[in-house]
Amino acid sequence: MLGDDHAFAAWMNDLVSLGFARLRGLPDDPDILLTLAKRIGAVRDTNFGPIWDVRADIEMAGSADTNSTANTSLRLGPHTDLPTREVPPGFQFLHCFRNQCEGGESTMADGAAVVAALENEFPDHYEALTTLHWVFFNRGPGIDHRWSGPLIDLGQPGSPLTLRAFYPVRGFPDMAPHDMPRAYDAMACFSRLAASERFQISYPFEPGDMVGFDNRRMLHGRQPFSAGGSRHLRGIYIDHDDVLSTTRVVNRTHASNQSTQEATSG
Repeated sequence: MLGDDHAFAAWMNDLVSLGFARLRGLPDDPDILLTLAKRIGAVRDTNFGPIWDVRADIEMAGSADTNSTANTSLRLGPHTDLPTREVPPGFQFLHCFRNQCEGGESTMADGAAVVAALENEFPDHYEALTTLHWVFFNRGPGIDHRWSGPLIDLGQPGSPLTLRAFYPVRGFPDMAPHDMPRAYDAMACFSRLAASERFQISYPFEPGDMVGFDNRRMLHGRQPFSAGGSRHLRGIYIDHDDVLSTTRVVNRTHASNQSTQEATSG
């Protein structure tokens, strides 16, 4: 796919329009994501590094030494990464390099569809989720990231939807005490919808698989896993600007090539 301009353009368009696109059968290369990034744009560095590992060997899964719940065998509910930042990373790309474990199916829910359902079916919860603020923070050696904002952050008109939905880093309500009960009720409703069969799909993550998804729109997760062996994923973030720019360029190139072919054949 990376060497096929037509396939790459199709994949990028699916990624941008649907918020999620999957590739199968990638080479056995731990740095394949960096090769992908060369075609798209700059990798966004974070406290996890420019390229980061989600590694859970069974003998260490659940270890207190890990700095992320992802490095355990536990279930991860639907969430977005790094809501502790003023602007969370735009797109996330995850490559399955090794998986010898049983279970651990990945999940994905379209947060935009969840938000639309809330607005139509639970308008009071929608209002609470788009206006009431929570403090999200992540503190550790050398870092102290925190941001206060609504779980559904609509931003300015025309800006991308930003979901701030990761329970391990959601610290506490940043609102008037009388608003707290409705804030918790609304959050519980959001979580139920995001994890329901109505909005969530499940798929196995096998070696050579890679998924790209809009980290500010899509809610990703994982079922628990067990048995022997190890599981090793690698990930990078690339912001919206570069993904959208590259998509426009490949579409422009494709349109230009088509026009040239039509002119030549005519």
